[in-house]
Amino acid sequence: MTLRMFIEMNSWRWTSYPTIDDADQAVLAVAAGEWDEQRTAAWLRERIAPPSVTLASEDPASQ
Repeated sequence: MTLRMFIEMNSWRWTSYPTIDDADQAVLAVAAGEWDEQRTAAWLRERIAPPSVTLASEDPASQ
C-alpha cells in the first residue's frame, strides 16, 4: 500500500497494478535480500510510467 501511495503521490501512474500475490512476493523478495536494486527497479519499470508519458489507451487520437 505504501508503494502504491508513493507512486501516485509523485504523479507517476501504474500501467498495470500488481496482483496482491505479486505485490506480496515482491515485498518478501526485497525484504529477504533476494532482489537487488536492479531487479526491484525492473519490476517497477514493468508496472509504472512517469507523469509525462501518455499511454496509447489514454490517447483519444489512438481510438
